[in-house]
Amino acid sequence: MLTAKAARYGYQTVGLWLAFAGSVALSVLLSRHGSAAAALWTANGFLAGALIILPKPWNYWVLGLCAVSQIGISLLAGDPLIRSLCNTPVNLIQCVLAAVLALRFCGVGARRLGLTRLARLFVFSIIPAAVAGGFLAAVVKMLVFQANFLETWRDWLISGGLGLAVVLPGVLLATRFAQYRDFRRSWTEVISLFAGLAVLTFAVFMQSELPTFFVVFPAVTLIAFRLGPPGAAVAGFVVGVIALPLTLLGHGPAMLADHLDFAGRVRLTQGFVGAVLFTGGATAGALADQTRLRRMLVWRDQSARNSRLRAQEAERMAGLFGATAGESDTRSKTRAADLA
Repeated sequence: MLTAKAARYGYQTVGLWLAFAGSVALSVLLSRHGSAAAALWTANGFLAGALIILPKPWNYWVLGLCAVSQIGISLLAGDPLIRSLCNTPVNLIQCVLAAVLALRFCGVGARRLGLTRLARLFVFSIIPAAVAGGFLAAVVKMLVFQANFLETWRDWLISGGLGLAVVLPGVLLATRFAQYRDFRRSWTEVISLFAGLAVLTFAVFMQSELPTFFVVFPAVTLIAFRLGPPGAAVAGFVVGVIALPLTLLGHGPAMLADHLDFAGRVRLTQGFVGAVLFTGGATAGALADQTRLRRMLVWRDQSARNSRLRAQEAERMAGLFGATAGESDTRSKTRAADLA
């Protein structure tokens, strides 16, 4: 019979694998727009997050499942086998590199992820992994398909880097709900907040006449205040799940950017989702730090009061004992004098 920890790891493995597969399908089927490279690639963020969160051998299982999934989806989309076999190892290497750098230099194994650790995650994990992955992809494409090195490197760097930046911090924060007890709310409030955000995001991205990106930020800020860093991460996912597919279908404020091509509009929306996640995460992180500091100050104040009360009680007892001892000594001396 599975233990509670094994069951949790199993659910996380299946959930992140399905998120990876769905993201690959979305990128391969909708974001190429006649190009060999996908304008949107968020799948690596889910896989890198799984490699960080899951212990051995669960991370090996999710790595194999994601590799098979990407190859299968690429073949179903009509890609040649050689392209699938070239792209998949590059993505896996990028994810492994991002996970290794995050664990070794960014402190993502801690119970809580503050602003400092998230900043280190961007600087020491996401950016180097995106640069290295783009370089490796450019070398492989140049040697196998005679593709232009700089164009391939640029496309993979932007799509892969934005994907990691948008998804990976959200995955790491969303899996830490239990560590933020100060932000626990009723299920009614949680569902209401996310449903309202989903409706608002859908309304913003179903139209292409007004630049209404800014409308989403107050709702995300409200969720950050009420639900903390994990809630802000989930809010970023909600916005991304609605905004990116609608943009790929030709809707949303990004369509107003006439000077941008299809890939540029997709990346503009992806940058917006990243800004939403960063804004919500930074706000919630600062609030969580303040809440934790306030709780520690209250605890220390209560401890000091308890210590003072114990000291006063000890002093009172010492005085009482001294008075009792003095009275007993006086009686002993009086009795001794009487006997003499």
